[in-house]
Amino acid sequence: MKAARGQSLVLGCALLALAATVTIGLLDLGFSVHDRIRLQNAADAAAYSSAAMEARAFNLAAYANRTQASHYVSAMVLQSFLSFAFFGEAWLTDADGLMRTLSPCASSGSRSPFWGAACPALSAVPGVGAVLAFLRGALALMDALVSGYQSALRASDLDAVVGRELIPSLLEANVGLAAESARMMRKALEAVAGSSQEVIAANDPQARVDELGRTAANLSVCLFDRASMREVGGSPLAPRTPRYLDVTARGEDDKVARAKRVMGQVANAARPDFVTSRAREALPLPDWMGPLKAMLEAQPKWGQTRLLTHGLAEGWDDPEGGNFIREPEDTPGATSSMLAQGDDLGADDAYQISVGPPRVGPFRNPLSCGPEDDPFQCWGEPRIGRRADRPFRFAMKPSVWALNDQEDHGGGGGIHWRIAYDDGYPAGAGWRAPRGSDGFARALGLNEVQRSVAAGVWVPVYVANVQPIEDGNHPWRGLASFPHFEPGRYAEACAGTADRHGEPRLDRAAGPEDDFNQPSTFVVLSRPAKTVFGKRDGLMRAVARAQAYYHRPGDWAEPPSFFNPYWRARLAPVAEHPDRAAAIAPVWAEWPRGMVH
Repeated sequence: MKAARGQSLVLGCALLALAATVTIGLLDLGFSVHDRIRLQNAADAAAYSSAAMEARAFNLAAYANRTQASHYVSAMVLQSFLSFAFFGEAWLTDADGLMRTLSPCASSGSRSPFWGAACPALSAVPGVGAVLAFLRGALALMDALVSGYQSALRASDLDAVVGRELIPSLLEANVGLAAESARMMRKALEAVAGSSQEVIAANDPQARVDELGRTAANLSVCLFDRASMREVGGSPLAPRTPRYLDVTARGEDDKVARAKRVMGQVANAARPDFVTSRAREALPLPDWMGPLKAMLEAQPKWGQTRLLTHGLAEGWDDPEGGNFIREPEDTPGATSSMLAQGDDLGADDAYQISVGPPRVGPFRNPLSCGPEDDPFQCWGEPRIGRRADRPFRFAMKPSVWALNDQEDHGGGGGIHWRIAYDDGYPAGAGWRAPRGSDGFARALGLNEVQRSVAAGVWVPVYVANVQPIEDGNHPWRGLASFPHFEPGRYAEACAGTADRHGEPRLDRAAGPEDDFNQPSTFVVLSRPAKTVFGKRDGLMRAVARAQAYYHRPGDWAEPPSFFNPYWRARLAPVAEHPDRAAAIAPVWAEWPRGMVH
């Protein structure tokens, strides 16, 4: 019998070979898992980086849009102060005219033959002469105050500085903000289109974006581009030179009109107190002028400024009433209140000065006017209240209308209801020289009006010569372009079925199948799969999805917008979007869903 020595060696060698094979297999599997994890990490990082760039671009757009809205508010504030300054001019001039009317003997100008004979006789009467002397002194002080105020307005050229320089500079700044938003959108587009190549190289130098990866990048680009309304501010794929939006667009089915309403609503809603109502507390008057403050506060709801819609900012006398600055409701087929589109800018400070009722029986009170009286023969604006449901619809004195060049009246330079003087100032269509025999009164911008008291009885009344002058100081180009979108109101342009999305709709917001209009980024990467011996064995792929999402901190629930900087980036499972994944179907079919991010 042969010896049995050495038989365990065979078994040991077999076990050693098996152990070596298992070890090599484990090493190969480990290297494969490591490479797959590294590749997946690179895909995740690239997708997240692209979404972060989108969120950053959207947040910049939100800050730019909010700044644009603040510039429109600033324009309203400037026009409010301008309107108030010229309200002061008209009000003081009318107050001077009232004093001049009540004290004909105190005036140093021409008098009627009756007063020319009566005033010297009255001055000789004891007591009456002292009263007349006091009135002459008071009128001289009033004349000096009015003349000084008027001279200060002329010297400062306030109307031209504010209307031609300051307000237009705010509009041009908005064009610059739109350009910066477009630049940031293009930078984000480059990152999305390139699947964030720098991030990929930093995480896995061997990862590649093949044809399938380029398909995923194109899908991401399309979703990113669709989040911008091309008609308003361009889009990443269709950039536009920043410009002003069409001022004539105002139909409900017009995307530009709807976008203007959004910006106009934000600006109108953000108006400060002084713009909304020139309250006594907001007036820049010292405490010692308390009586003047009280008198101004008694005026009927004076002081309004508002962005307006094309065709509803005429600034002109109209049989139906042309003043929509205080319109409480939207008119049929147009928007005139909170949804006004910003095509024009109007400000008014209507006031009335009257002593007693307009009429007493058959006699007319020469010191008061009613809503049907000629406003050019009255102190302030008598038409307030002509229409009970719209008390300011006919009120025009005084007001400032910054208008676009498509308006029928005042296009290109606006209309300013202000005092016209006898020396041709201010120059522009609508200027009318004051009338009357008193040269000094004409120099103050006062009309001498012969107002009937009764049949055959006329009384001279002095009123401020407020006229609708097209002085060219108030151009308004409308709203500048800005990044904007309407959730759900677009036609499907990326992967998806046309019968589900179809044409743009106004009756639905974006649903979960469209990420609620919060764009996703897809990244597909590949790299050679190797064994421990370096032999090539096909390709290894990874797919990742991230999303630029919108969420206000806290319990807020609101649709995404480019007005609030609440955009963030996050990784998201591909399984949430099987219809998008269909565009990269080879990757989707390669692994079970649990293996894919």
